Amino acid sequence: MRYTGKVVVLILLLDLITLLPFDVLYSSEVTGFTGATLMDTQGAVRVFHSAESEGVAAAKDMILDEGDIVRTEDNGKADILFYDGTLVELENSTRVIIKKANYAPEQNRLDIEVVTGKVLVNVERLEKAPRTNAVVYTPAAVMNLQEAHAVIIVEKGNSTVIGLFYGEAEIRSVVSTGKTKKMHPIRVFTNYQATVFAGKQPEAPVGLMPYLKVYKQQIGVFQQFAQSNRKMLRSIIEKRKKTDAEYIEYKAKQQQDRLSKEIPVKKDKNNKRR
Repeated sequence: MRYTGKVVVLILLLDLITLLPFDVLYSSEVTGFTGATLMDTQGAVRVFHSAESEGVAAAKDMILDEGDIVRTEDNGKADILFYDGTLVELENSTRVIIKKANYAPEQNRLDIEVVTGKVLVNVERLEKAPRTNAVVYTPAAVMNLQEAHAVIIVEKGNSTVIGLFYGEAEIRSVVSTGKTKKMHPIRVFTNYQATVFAGKQPEAPVGLMPYLKVYKQQIGVFQQFAQSNRKMLRSIIEKRKKTDAEYIEYKAKQQQDRLSKEIPVKKDKNNKRR
């Protein structure tokens, strides 16, 4: 077979794309997406979709979207992978709301609310991918994380503790309405922690205390789990695209069936169906 110059160039380009790491192709892969995927669960975990009140039992590979609530029971644990590579692990007795999760060529935006319990958060910027602006809300604080490994604990009495094992975070206090109060934010860096009470100026960061240092080994294992999940991002996103396409097809068929039932049946002069 004789190849023209254009065909040769096209083949070379396709070979090059195949060899490129996923990070380089990332932006075009996820632009326009929202939500995340439930990567793993242990024990009792329930997911409450926006239009549902009773919730459903969580399952591995379940697709989550903005507005969904994930709740772990006393023996439960769940790992949520966002399509920028951010991984959030819910410990037992934790409730998290996915407020925003959209991805764009310029910047990714993730907003999650930890209503109760404890989460591990791993935010890392993939090479040549947009930076992620991850904002974590709690009843007491608003935390802005960029490239950080952290544990966040919502304690009783309207207080939140954040421990940074890597990276940095900007933290503000909130008032009861959920709005940021006009107080000076604080910055927390690697191996420091801070406690925030609702409506009060955040306390100055201090070195990680022993009760948070125990999470260091768990954070290390969590980091390895996050890296292994990032390697599967392409297949996860392809699976999400397939699911979305099947859902669109299903809804279109539902609409077509509904319309066909609404079309009146014509009769001939002898009152017989045609």
